[in-house]
Amino acid sequence: MDVYIAAEALLFLKAQALASTKRRSSGILLGHIRGRRFFVETVYPCPETDYAAEAGFWSLQEMFSHRIIGFYSTRSDGRAASRLFRPFACGKLFLRVGILPRNRLSLQPLVIEFDDTFSLHPIPLSRPPRGSK
Repeated sequence: MDVYIAAEALLFLKAQALASTKRRSSGILLGHIRGRRFFVETVYPCPETDYAAEAGFWSLQEMFSHRIIGFYSTRSDGRAASRLFRPFACGKLFLRVGILPRNRLSLQPLVIEFDDTFSLHPIPLSRPPRGSK
């Protein structure tokens, strides 16, 4: 599996990461899965408490017409991901977002999986072809 992130979603994630250097940011990833690829079309910022509980997740899933394909967080300590170790999140994308020197965006895509215990498995980030915008 891999993940493709649309330009507008990338821009929004970078803005969230830059704005969250003093506070943490999180939200949901909206898009679709085709074959073995996650397509992130847009993001919706919201507190972890809005989606980490099953009732909150299903409420948002209904609101967004079942387009939630994952979650993102600017937390790097792993707590945000571990809060999602629940059955409804299995097979979903988790994206760690950060800022590198010179304000470059850092993205670490992972898939939430379950095999007797929950775990995160890294997947590659697909880049758009050169010359495309």
